[in-house]
Amino acid sequence: MMIRTVFFLCLFWFSAKVATAQIVEHWSLSNELKSNIINSGRQDGEGFVWFATTNGLSRYNGHSFDHFDQSVLDNLCSDNIRAICIHKNELWIGSDNHGISVLDLESYAIVRNYTAKDELPSNRIMDLLATKDGEILMATWEGYIGWSKGQGAVQFLKDSEGNLMKVGSSPKIARDQKYLYSVAENGARYKINLKTKAYALIGEHLKASEHFSVTSLETSGAVFCSPNGVYPTNEAAIDSTVFTAIKDEEVFYVLKDKGESHWIVQDDRRKLVRIQKGLETDFSPRIFESKNNVHVNDLLEDASQNIWV
Repeated sequence: MMIRTVFFLCLFWFSAKVATAQIVEHWSLSNELKSNIINSGRQDGEGFVWFATTNGLSRYNGHSFDHFDQSVLDNLCSDNIRAICIHKNELWIGSDNHGISVLDLESYAIVRNYTAKDELPSNRIMDLLATKDGEILMATWEGYIGWSKGQGAVQFLKDSEGNLMKVGSSPKIARDQKYLYSVAENGARYKINLKTKAYALIGEHLKASEHFSVTSLETSGAVFCSPNGVYPTNEAAIDSTVFTAIKDEEVFYVLKDKGESHWIVQDDRRKLVRIQKGLETDFSPRIFESKNNVHVNDLLEDASQNIWV
């Protein structure tokens, strides 16, 4: 059996006025984590940082980790959690093969479950996002894109004939103020109007790869990332200087922080590059390379401007 790659969790502190980044702490299975595979991370309204792992949920309280799995949470869909998002005072939990559970963050009880037996076309959830309008957006392994108003029914994209529409297997999703963007394992890219749910294919398929992702850096547009470079939907989607620096590079993910720095995950998720905007117009990259096989599936910026990888 293949030994899973050890995952290290690092916390980077940064300031808009300081041009360096510093590793503050790191965790692994040997100390506080219950799993070395971290699939996603989000911060709730109380400031707790939640991580989706292959062995339940881990919540960082500022000093240590608390763990939540099926032995603690009754009716939790699975301990193998692939995606999470925060909606009002609820944590939506997407599992690898058992649908979605919704955790109330006041009572810490599972209040709803969605599975293929009722509302979901698939039990394997690849991604979850919450919008400012109160919708939860979701992507399933088979390529179905859906949404829910929270406690309402889950709906999914349909084609002109009323059939469920597939955007391609293993899709990733991102959003700006108007559109939901999706990229699938086969390189298909879609733009979906968040209000009307009308959708359109964006250009030609990218060269098929398992490393596609999509992220929104600005208020308008999105950036598709691939081993062959980055593909913005429009000129306003990414800073022109940053785009020039990485347009032909292997890029797994990009995050823009509140200090105007761009964090780029490269080299099969083993290298993190920070391109920091100076006080004037110069850009100076800073590279953080792992001595171990660090695999980053998602980047998270919390309210204190800490970068979790």
